[in-house]
Amino acid sequence: MSLIVSSNTLAVSCYAKLNLTFSILGLLPDGYHAVDTLYQSINLEDRLRLTFDQNDNTINFDQANSKAPPGFPFDNKNIIVNSIKKYLQKIDTTVGVTIAIEKDIPMAAGLAGGSSDAAGALLAMNTYFENKLSTQELSSLAIRIGADVPFCLHGGSMRGVSKGEILSLVPHQTEIHFLVAKPSDFSLSTPFVFKAYDEQDKSNHPKLDTDAACHALSSGNIKKMASYLGNDFEPVVFAMYPPLKLVCDDMRDNDAMAAHLTGSGPSVYGIFHDFISCEVALASLNAKFPDFSTWICSSAGRSVALMEPIE
Repeated sequence: MSLIVSSNTLAVSCYAKLNLTFSILGLLPDGYHAVDTLYQSINLEDRLRLTFDQNDNTINFDQANSKAPPGFPFDNKNIIVNSIKKYLQKIDTTVGVTIAIEKDIPMAAGLAGGSSDAAGALLAMNTYFENKLSTQELSSLAIRIGADVPFCLHGGSMRGVSKGEILSLVPHQTEIHFLVAKPSDFSLSTPFVFKAYDEQDKSNHPKLDTDAACHALSSGNIKKMASYLGNDFEPVVFAMYPPLKLVCDDMRDNDAMAAHLTGSGPSVYGIFHDFISCEVALASLNAKFPDFSTWICSSAGRSVALMEPIE
């Protein structure tokens, strides 16, 4: 299926993200956790089409022309609908919007599929309304939707602190090759994982060095960067689902420079020297862990972008 764009529609591609580092630093005054993370966009994508109707004010999904996995919420609780409503409230106007989606980023996977879709919806809305909101205003609106949404508006390689919404660019020109794996029958919610993390003993946790990882990435030294990567959630999430650690171990056995959990999981990733190395590791994973979904991906310099119209 192709999301065809016409004069009253906009289509957006929405890329997934990885957390190459994920440090939990404590609690913020509002009760949320303070984090320090190195974000990286990857070319695993969802695609959205928004069709606008000036004579309507309802927001709904075109399910007949959408492709999404079982359990996808085609209702007003969807983060895409929430993003559109918040944008319209911010600029104090109404318009009818019909949404179609092709969803390839798995849900509840630690890959920011929902956050990227939300960012894509904000980009489409702001484009339709001729950039009524500045970049800063759009980012301020994004944090009200989700902690990863501000990054997903920008994408590429960025360091995120506080809730992840205070961002700084990590410039580099190096293509990075990833193998991403997620158990097909196991998902996690971020609040659940944070609660489990808060309840565990953290005295023996190694301290991650996101500074060093960012500097190594900026210099194009991917092998050195890989030595600094990690995720504070790994002990608790690997205890919940031990095959995740085995998958990371298998990636390392097949020449991954690093293999770690991304976000709150349960997806994990490995970093490899090249595409061929990813393919070798993929064959091993598919043979040993048939219950995992897998993707070979590359780093991307953006997260959301308008798609070209199809004539």
